[in-house]
Amino acid sequence: MDWKKYIKLALGIKKSESLSLEAFLRSWHRRIGPLYYKQKYDVEDVVEAMKRAGMHRGSTILIHSSWGEFYNCSGKPNDLIKVILDVLGPEGTLCMPCMPKMKNGEVFDVVNTPTRAGYLPECFRTYPGVKRGVHAQHSVCAIGANADFLLSEHHLGETPWDERSPYYRLSQVGGLVFDMGLGKYWVGTITHCVESILRGEVDYYTDMWDKEKKRFDYIDYDGQRKSYFNYDRPTTGRYKRFTSYFKSRHIVSHYLHNHYQQISNLQISCFEADEVVSVMTELAKRGTDIYLLPLKWGYKFDS
Repeated sequence: MDWKKYIKLALGIKKSESLSLEAFLRSWHRRIGPLYYKQKYDVEDVVEAMKRAGMHRGSTILIHSSWGEFYNCSGKPNDLIKVILDVLGPEGTLCMPCMPKMKNGEVFDVVNTPTRAGYLPECFRTYPGVKRGVHAQHSVCAIGANADFLLSEHHLGETPWDERSPYYRLSQVGGLVFDMGLGKYWVGTITHCVESILRGEVDYYTDMWDKEKKRFDYIDYDGQRKSYFNYDRPTTGRYKRFTSYFKSRHIVSHYLHNHYQQISNLQISCFEADEVVSVMTELAKRGTDIYLLPLKWGYKFDS
């Protein structure tokens, strides 16, 4: 019996979301939001908020989003993408997570496999000129001057979020991480760079990963089937990760600069990628992170 399925149904949490307090809060916000928030806005209003947060011509940005929270917006996803690209200009770069949506046994097709990251990323995936990185676990799409730098070696790394990943490289080019409709204290996938960086250095984070690399097959742009090898995370047992809303809130409130704004119901957070990676890595060395599971009993951290 899949008890999680019925709990999610009772709490209004989407099937694609994890069973967590964050997911419940997003569900609650989706249900009561339309009853309270009536103010209409357009994509230009969203982009103006992004500019106030630091986006400008030449910026490199990554967007996490929940398009369901844009219910008071008069524009469509492609409208938002176009206006953002107009601001960034040819020297800027826009990227979004594009994790593949696949059934068991399917092979990741870089060109054709849709994403499970949401409606906006799926529209971005098929937007003219957008490139998709090779990575069957955590693919990223990008367009702009830094696209090749961000994407080209993702599948050649040891893990999905190590120094060769788009998430880590975002921190090397002064990138900004925008979260739209995901809550004030949700930072995003870039936080997983921490356990990739500390794999092999801190036992706690080393034990989060499988001991051997796994093979991942994919169909490349040339139509040829190829493969790469990456460390993956156990999905069951004591090392399955479980994050905490309250720990995320504590880290964001006390250690990170969050340029937070709200337009009607839409919550927009902006973080500096280099700060997220450097600050959270140093905190993790001392045992302070976003995880409830695995437990830290028996592990040694810096004082």
